[in-house]
Amino acid sequence: MKNIDTKISILNNTNRIISSSAADWAALRQNSNIFIANDKMPYTIAESKPFFYIRSFSKVGDQVIKIEDSIKHNLLPNDVIDLSYKEYYVIEATLLEDADASGEKTINHNSFSEPITIKTTKGSKNVEILNGGKCLSRPEIINDIKLNYVEFSDRKVIKYEVVQINTNESTLLLNKPLPKNVTEGKISVQKWEAFLNSPYMGHDKINVSCHISRDRTPYLDLPMVPTFGPAQSAVINEIVKKLDFEIQQIKNKVGL
Repeated sequence: MKNIDTKISILNNTNRIISSSAADWAALRQNSNIFIANDKMPYTIAESKPFFYIRSFSKVGDQVIKIEDSIKHNLLPNDVIDLSYKEYYVIEATLLEDADASGEKTINHNSFSEPITIKTTKGSKNVEILNGGKCLSRPEIINDIKLNYVEFSDRKVIKYEVVQINTNESTLLLNKPLPKNVTEGKISVQKWEAFLNSPYMGHDKINVSCHISRDRTPYLDLPMVPTFGPAQSAVINEIVKKLDFEIQQIKNKVGL
């Protein structure tokens, strides 16, 4: 038997199931049966496909971020997400007053993860950039030097695990602190979604276990009973009912 067990979420009267980030449903077949939590009857999966969940965030605490959208059931505890943010470097600098000496200077600031190195010329406001540094925010003036910035082409990306979710406030508690001075950015994660062939009639299920049975019989396309899982008797009863109907149809055709 080819069975799949994973964590999922689904809302009442919808047909969209969201998997955990650890799930891989590439081999999931159309018409597979899914048992959701302790439901007595399975549902049938019409289709499944991967999707990217990408949203902007702002920092709330050292390990807490707020998502700029309703999370609903798109994220689950233990999901592994990519957190990215912009970094900048100085491309141009101008002194507000003529330099009183020539030479190299290092400029540091609490928003910089790497300092700037410049070269001044006595009697001139012009500055040569030797090292543009690296920063998250862009202070316009530091030490009487006006600065212009350019964004790095590659965003910094760090993996985090979601520890806890507050759907009412759209906040995530992460497994480690954010880097120093990071106040905003984006999160992204690739997950799988599956669509049932009918609306889910149970209560909202968030981060619950499910059991998926992919195998079906070759002729009547009947669901195969899993070797373990909830509501086996319910599945067997449905199979018996369908067999009973098909057999009766055959009898009617042959006149029995």
